[in-house]
Amino acid sequence: MTAPVRTRPPAPSFLRPALALLSGLGIFVAIVFLGTIVVFVALGVKDAQHPSLALLIAQLAVNAVGALVAGFAAGRMTWGRSLYTLFLLAIIPSMSSLIPVLKGTAGAEPEWYLLSRPAVILLGILIGGIVERRRAA
Repeated sequence: MTAPVRTRPPAPSFLRPALALLSGLGIFVAIVFLGTIVVFVALGVKDAQHPSLALLIAQLAVNAVGALVAGFAAGRMTWGRSLYTLFLLAIIPSMSSLIPVLKGTAGAEPEWYLLSRPAVILLGILIGGIVERRRAA
């Protein structure tokens, strides 16, 4: 006699969106952290308190790449589900980068940079996620 085959209980429905959100945030932070180090070394930055235009543009590019990859990963993980997780992922880092503007504690960065960074992050995550969802469909 053989024992009946047990089936696994289904995974909770919130598990995949939660993991997609956490992995998207982790990917974004890792790429921006490593990219910032590479940019600082490549440009030979001596004084971070007085950033040059090249450094600010390179930082925007690093943020855009990180946002696109994070959105792509979250879009892949949540394929076939609602876009809520992707929107939440886009809002969290973009609103976090608006904190210096809202508090009025902006350092040496110009205002155009402080306002364009959240927009780049928001659009990058949404574009990366939507492109991956359309490609997979």
